[in-house]
Amino acid sequence: GSPDGIPALSTLVVDPDQTVRWKAAEALGAVGGDAAVAPLVGALGDGDEDVCDVATSSLVAIGGPAVEPLIDALRMKERWFCAVAALGEIGDVAAPALRSALSRKNRWVRIGAAMILAEEGDRQGTDALIAALSDADPDVRDAAREILEVGLKKGSEGGKNQNSPV
Repeated sequence: GSPDGIPALSTLVVDPDQTVRWKAAEALGAVGGDAAVAPLVGALGDGDEDVCDVATSSLVAIGGPAVEPLIDALRMKERWFCAVAALGEIGDVAAPALRSALSRKNRWVRIGAAMILAEEGDRQGTDALIAALSDADPDVRDAAREILEVGLKKGSEGGKNQNSPV
């Protein structure tokens, strides 16, 4: 439980053995703190779903200090989905940084931030998704359309946030 163990745990989070990586991510989450964030964000790209899930849960438990590194992780395809999940679970603490991320240069950071905000009923997120429907990049347009369609289906089926504009 001591932060002194973070350097050793950081090397174990990339061990060839899945069980070792899983336990290292779990232990990093238990230790917490700023120093545990970087290796946990790295573990979001692990090829094993269980390791990604534990890293996501650990980052959610750390909360605020993990927000900016998670937003940066949205730039990387292999970490995108787990980063979105973690940011969504962190909730209101992440909202100001996510609103700021709507103006970042990287398209996947913008679309991820917009999606999370829109799912939470934040108008800026919804507006950013609608604007992304006219983006020059067809991948961004497709992602925005898919996110909006899923949100509309959730809303019509009585999804989790009845006040959500998506």
